[in-house]
Amino acid sequence: MMTDDDAQDLLRRMLDAAIRAADPAQVLASYLPEKPRGRCIVVGGGKSAASMAWAVEQAWPDVDLSGVVVTRYGHAVATDRITVREAAHPVPDAAAISATREVMEAAANAGSDDLVLALISGGGSSLLSLPRSPLTLDDLIAVNRLLLASGLSISEMNKVRRRFSQVKGGGLARAAGDARLVTLAISDVPGDDPEAIASGPTVPDPTAQADLSHLADKIGPSLSKVALDMLRAPSPDAGKLEPDYRLIATPQASLEAAAEVARAAGVAPVLLGDALEGEARELGTVMAGIAKAVARHGT
Repeated sequence: MMTDDDAQDLLRRMLDAAIRAADPAQVLASYLPEKPRGRCIVVGGGKSAASMAWAVEQAWPDVDLSGVVVTRYGHAVATDRITVREAAHPVPDAAAISATREVMEAAANAGSDDLVLALISGGGSSLLSLPRSPLTLDDLIAVNRLLLASGLSISEMNKVRRRFSQVKGGGLARAAGDARLVTLAISDVPGDDPEAIASGPTVPDPTAQADLSHLADKIGPSLSKVALDMLRAPSPDAGKLEPDYRLIATPQASLEAAAEVARAAGVAPVLLGDALEGEARELGTVMAGIAKAVARHGT
């Protein structure tokens, strides 16, 4: 019979296994491409960007590394060759704009023999922010606050974010020009769609030519006329990009890692899948209900 202490220990070990499955220090090195003939310019953004940059430095001590990544305040990691900037999440700030300009400039400085290594993770939609004209930072902040309160799905929110951004929807890839570009990404979205992870800075925007004004009703009447007009108009396309996009960690991989620990302990796990999304407090209530039912009925 499993005691409460045994159960708590098992849950802790399951959580640790799930985290290890998404830890750049554990998983990133095996996804790196061949070392470049020239420089490796590292760019990117997300809550794991600094940890990913550190892992690249550890894996490639003999490569000419430089570049800039941006992470959330308080998430910086000490690095030697790659610059780490911090900015606000989930609503962008002036530091995000400044850091994103640095990221875009670093990518643009790559030559044909260089490798641009993009490190992308959850939170990048806020941390990699550079509004398209005529939007200003204040406009972008207002839109993001409306999005967070709108009830839109992650996919819908990121369609809007791509439309308003110079860096999302392939913008970072366009900045890299003719240099080889490889993206290493940690997914935090249902389905692991590259265009949804950090709003797809290195992949084409599949909705670039679409009229997105139908989303304005969900965003609310406070959306400015400038923003509404931009939703109606097409955005610059990333063209004929053929992304080398490598998912180094996904929600499903972490779920499976946790499940394996449970099985080893003689507990049969039930995976609810990685497609659940919505308000955490609501999903938490659903999961608590499932747990109560299992405890009561045994199934």
